Amino acid sequence: MLLLNQTPLLLLLLATSTLGSWWPTAQLIDPPSGILIVGEGRPASISFNVDGDPFPRDKKWFKDGKQITSTASILIDESGGNIQKLQFNSISRSDEGTYYTIVKNVGDPEASKSPEVIVKVSYLDAIWDTSTPQIVDARVGEFAVLECRPPAHFGANPKFKWSKGNIPITESDSMYISEYGNLVILQVAFQHFASDYRCSITIDSLKEGYQTRQGPAVALRVLDNSASYIPPEIAMKPVDLNIDAQITESFRVECVVNGYPNLPSIRWYKDSVHISASSVIYDIQKRNYLGITIPRSGGTVGGRYRCEAYDGTNTVYASATIDINTKPIITTGLPTAEVKKSSGSELEVACGATSTPTPSYRWYKNAILLQENINTQINGGKLTVYHVTTMNKGVYQCEAYNDQGSSISTGMIVIQERLTFVIRPQDDEVYLGTAATFNCMGKGNPGPTSLQWRFNGGTPPDTHHFTTNIVNQATYTIPLVSTFEKNGRISCIISSPDNLYPSDTATAILTLREGPQVNAHVKDIVQKEGMNVDLVCTVHNVDTTTVEWKWLFGDTLLSEPDDDRITINPGLLEIRQITDADQGTYTCQADDDGLSNQDTIYLTVETRPKISLESSIRIGQGADANPGWSVVFN
Repeated sequence: MLLLNQTPLLLLLLATSTLGSWWPTAQLIDPPSGILIVGEGRPASISFNVDGDPFPRDKKWFKDGKQITSTASILIDESGGNIQKLQFNSISRSDEGTYYTIVKNVGDPEASKSPEVIVKVSYLDAIWDTSTPQIVDARVGEFAVLECRPPAHFGANPKFKWSKGNIPITESDSMYISEYGNLVILQVAFQHFASDYRCSITIDSLKEGYQTRQGPAVALRVLDNSASYIPPEIAMKPVDLNIDAQITESFRVECVVNGYPNLPSIRWYKDSVHISASSVIYDIQKRNYLGITIPRSGGTVGGRYRCEAYDGTNTVYASATIDINTKPIITTGLPTAEVKKSSGSELEVACGATSTPTPSYRWYKNAILLQENINTQINGGKLTVYHVTTMNKGVYQCEAYNDQGSSISTGMIVIQERLTFVIRPQDDEVYLGTAATFNCMGKGNPGPTSLQWRFNGGTPPDTHHFTTNIVNQATYTIPLVSTFEKNGRISCIISSPDNLYPSDTATAILTLREGPQVNAHVKDIVQKEGMNVDLVCTVHNVDTTTVEWKWLFGDTLLSEPDDDRITINPGLLEIRQITDADQGTYTCQADDDGLSNQDTIYLTVETRPKISLESSIRIGQGADANPGWSVVFN
């Protein structure tokens, strides 16, 4: 029960336990809930503790579903750090309503809603109802009930007093003040009971000057009774009651009996079990009513009550049902740790509560009320979401409520996407002794935290890792560059220990082949000068259509435009009308996919003999001075 007495009210429930490190968003710690009764004109406040990682900065208050802000009479105070408070400076009847708050981190879609606090204002009207003057007639030996009819609204522990004339009345075995302020006279014994009676009511929680009101006079007239014996009868039967446990700490079940000349005795039963006079819960010292104290823990006083009246000869009885209305108490809450579900699976969570009347349920995601649709089914305290995606992650709350208030159970739902590959390593074929490159990229939610390569189950040889950044915690890539000497299976393994599916593997096949092998058909060629010559090479182990050929003479790369006597074809070099200048070493080279191989051919050019005539004139004197010829053979 939330009651306001003489001092301002501060509802502050500090945390009794700390949040686990898993909690990613704003959270309310043990917020108040239920019914708050405040006397008109009094100050009051509702406070709660918040926490989260990061600390929540976005906090909003709501009344009857609409957001409210600070006004002259209501102050939203956030100066207390973790404590947020809604302060009523002087509460009025217009402040009645249902209040709750929503907290979240700025920019974060995940949020938490508090249970609801129902604010009620108690007050006394200035004018008492005098529209129907009360005149009560009673015969000697019978009972009489004088009604108070106070002008109270949600009175919190009202105090009733009666007076006869100007003399205050003290309760006794013959008269008492009932639960509702009525004066019950069990047996009008004498004529002097006839008088004007007056009722007054006091509610201490109201503002000073507005706490007490006095009602109009009630006239009791006593009539003669000629009967000598009246058998026991239930003059005022117990009535069915709905008691609000948060407002009422104790109540009475009244059963007024009549009889003459002896007033019958009363025995009380609950659910057919006799109530002992020694009970700490039940007060049966008064013969006419059963006083009941609502226990704060364990058991319930709700049930079927029966009073029996007995005068030694005859017995009569009457019964009533008492329901104790309580706000819901969560008995089965949502999991306190994260609930992890994989994308595409079915999410089913449930909560349970006990209360009177039976609670209804509402479900929230990130403080937004959930509605049923094709993928969302709500069945009281059970929520089912089909084919979940990452859009379904967030803070889920089950709120059990009735007219006494509400209780909330909160849980965190994480939707995970299983690890998959954005880029898979592809089968590759490379030359023996050359480097092979494989690429691999994974994603998920949470994404991969590591990536490993395996070659035939072991570590790849001569491995060089080049790591890129994790992108949005969803992708991860490490190219593999390595030199291999045998065929095998290349495996890329991505892993994330926090994922429901902690690893996945993609595989590629590596095939090694030898590079091009070049062979000259004839390695030494002898040809006569002036003749044509063909130099021929062949290549093996490669696709001949992809080979690129080159011919070199010595260290000089040959090309057709440089010499119109040569023609270059794949694996064939044609030289026309060779000369002795063409003699030397020729290299045929085949290039394929970055690999080269070559062979050499030596060309010897045979030259023909040459005759040159040299004439000489000899000039001399005498017989020796005459012309002559000489022949030189080259």
